[in-house]
Amino acid sequence: MERLEGRGQDVVVARDGHIVPLNALIFGSHLPEFRFLKEIQVRQKEPGELTLAVVPYPEYTAEIGLVMAAKLERVSDQAVSIRVEVVDQIPRTAGGKFQLLIQSLPATWWGGYGPDAGAAGGQPGGPQSP
Repeated sequence: MERLEGRGQDVVVARDGHIVPLNALIFGSHLPEFRFLKEIQVRQKEPGELTLAVVPYPEYTAEIGLVMAAKLERVSDQAVSIRVEVVDQIPRTAGGKFQLLIQSLPATWWGGYGPDAGAAGGQPGGPQSP
């Protein structure tokens, strides 16, 4: 089976280096707070830290964002801390597509996820040894 390019980064890295599938974290939660959001994008720059960029509907409040972040942190078993950032819009890719996750960690952190896990000698979900 051929590996699908671009799908490997649909994971986030927990503070202990393990990977967390984004679908389990976001879509598996079915949070009622999501109804106050037009769009959501997950951004990661550091292990264990996520920013949710949200484009809210007018009924959204900062308290809703805090409740949503706390619930998602519990879903992750406190593996990630979550900060909510209200934005006017979420930029699209050059091809006009919506991107749910902007993963800024080097591929060595999450690159072991998928069919070739561990093939490069590293541990899935952690930095690979040089």
